[in-house]
Amino acid sequence: MAKRLYSFLLCAAVTSVAACSEAPDTTLSIRNAADHIDVADDTGLMLRYQTSPPDSAEPWRTNYLHPVMAPSGAPVTENAPADHIHHRGIFWSWRGLFISGKGVGDAWVGDHITYIPVSRSTNTLPDGGVELRTTTVWRTDATPTPTDFLHEDTEVHVWPTKDGRSRLHVRVALTALVDGVAIAGSDNEKGYGGMSFRFGRADRMDITSGRKSLQATPAPVITGDEVEFRFRAPPPGWPSAIAVACKVDGAPWHSWILRQELSMQNCAYPGRIPATVSTQRPLILEAAITITQ
Repeated sequence: MAKRLYSFLLCAAVTSVAACSEAPDTTLSIRNAADHIDVADDTGLMLRYQTSPPDSAEPWRTNYLHPVMAPSGAPVTENAPADHIHHRGIFWSWRGLFISGKGVGDAWVGDHITYIPVSRSTNTLPDGGVELRTTTVWRTDATPTPTDFLHEDTEVHVWPTKDGRSRLHVRVALTALVDGVAIAGSDNEKGYGGMSFRFGRADRMDITSGRKSLQATPAPVITGDEVEFRFRAPPPGWPSAIAVACKVDGAPWHSWILRQELSMQNCAYPGRIPATVSTQRPLILEAAITITQ
């Protein structure tokens, strides 16, 4: 990060921020470790995909992206912040998990849920990007015997930074392993759960969608296809904006929990009412993220 930020600030000092944003494409590399996969470019780390828990005391803190870096190298995600210790970068989780109508856990805070890594692989794409693939099984111990109830296939695509923008795409496919599986957000007016984004400086951002200004409210807000988080007076190295577009089964998802305080942003699927997960056809959640320096 220090090398990349120094290069960016040096360039800006002798030219302009706009000119520095037009840096040439870089080559991506993949670094595998026992519990994570790193994607880096020529100047440093771009993101880490945590595929196994970094701490055995928190077996549920896995399956998330952190840190995710701005083009300058500044980390824009937060993990285990003091205000919401269960938040973990970019993650996908639900407060309500059910089998045949009975609650079997809360993946948001790790109650009765363990993630079992099955496989992972990496590939280089023809367009210069990279692809990370993982398969994970969700297990609950809230049943008479531990039960594997969800199969997860996740793909993370990352592309080289270009024109001061870095892009990544997350695709999560969930298939039930037993009949009667359902997922739900929190059982209140918020209904939060699903694709979640713990970005820093959320208390200093303006939120827009479809050229309309949005204000955070306790309940979900209806948005356009893409939501942009624009930061007020960002410090050196911090990006000017982050844009996120979510989809569910290929269709844009417009119900968001938005926060303009130290908290997460959330594509709130399915909301408070449980949604059934099929044993035959996967439920597919997607998020496309663009970070603009």
